Amino acid sequence: MKDIKRYACHRVYDGYNHYLSQSVVAIAPDGEVLECKPLTEETSFTEWIGGVIFLTTTDKAPNG
Repeated sequence: MKDIKRYACHRVYDGYNHYLSQSVVAIAPDGEVLECKPLTEETSFTEWIGGVIFLTTTDKAPNG
């Protein structure tokens, strides 16, 4: 999937009062979080946005 966006930031909060420092978040075009991992090295096609990313949940409507 070439439309996956990757963002690196200082902290990622997961919505359960937990956070990861210096992390990369991969997001699908529909907004689904595909991956959240520590930033251990420079990663190609990753945008550094600094600051904080807050991950939240949403209820998806059933198909049909």
